[in-house]
Amino acid sequence: MCEQAYTLLVPLNKEGENELLGTGGDADLPNCQEFDLTEKESWLLDPLFDSYNAMFGIIIDYYEEEFILAKDIPQALTMAKTTLKRSTDETEQRGLNTLISALQMAENHDTCMEIVG
Repeated sequence: MCEQAYTLLVPLNKEGENELLGTGGDADLPNCQEFDLTEKESWLLDPLFDSYNAMFGIIIDYYEEEFILAKDIPQALTMAKTTLKRSTDETEQRGLNTLISALQMAENHDTCMEIVG
């Protein structure tokens, strides 16, 4: 099992994107919404994140901060919803619902989503 949990950050507007892209993760982000996954949820979502890595050419891991760009949010959302339909694990479903909420917010605001390990 992983030793860390992921945090998902979604800018609520273009100012939020600028805040997120201009920080090293330590600044106040008033125009961003934070979604937290537990350690177990993060571990259970690793296979989906591996699929995101392959699909979007990114590297989601516990030592990097990675972005799913606005143009890729719809595909990421579809993949998460498909995974949720197949899931039989309650903890995984909870994590997927958190991820889906974050992705839907990003889609609604036409912004990206940052995944921080």
